[in-house]
Amino acid sequence: MGISPEITGCQVYWSARADENVSRNGKGLAGFSLSKGSEVRSALRKSKNRAGQKLMHIELCDNHTVFHDFFCAFGKTKIFVSKKPEGYGLVCHRAIATICKVVGIKNLHAKIEGSTNLQNIVKAFFIGLLQQKTHQQLAEEKKLH
Repeated sequence: MGISPEITGCQVYWSARADENVSRNGKGLAGFSLSKGSEVRSALRKSKNRAGQKLMHIELCDNHTVFHDFFCAFGKTKIFVSKKPEGYGLVCHRAIATICKVVGIKNLHAKIEGSTNLQNIVKAFFIGLLQQKTHQQLAEEKKLH
């Protein structure tokens, strides 16, 4: 498992790929961070440490996919995510695929519209993952339990 941050000059954006080193469990932990530094090495170190401090737990449905289809947006980036059955695989942007591998999502379809800025894609996808509701939460909202 290699590390592949996106480097632009001395600005490093460390998405979920950084968290493979921080949280290798693949059961719902992930984080991301943006960092700048005078040298690439110091920016990588700062970003990796911040990503480790900002870990978020994401619920998984049947330990392989999201709970329901959802739409999320950040800036001009819009992401449409669909739940898929076991064996479908990851059909999505490379940044979303990397986040899914770290979190433990194995089956998902995601379509991006608008801006394909990597920072906006990562933030929008994390917003969508954190806002999804479990089946139990939906049942309690509709008083079906």
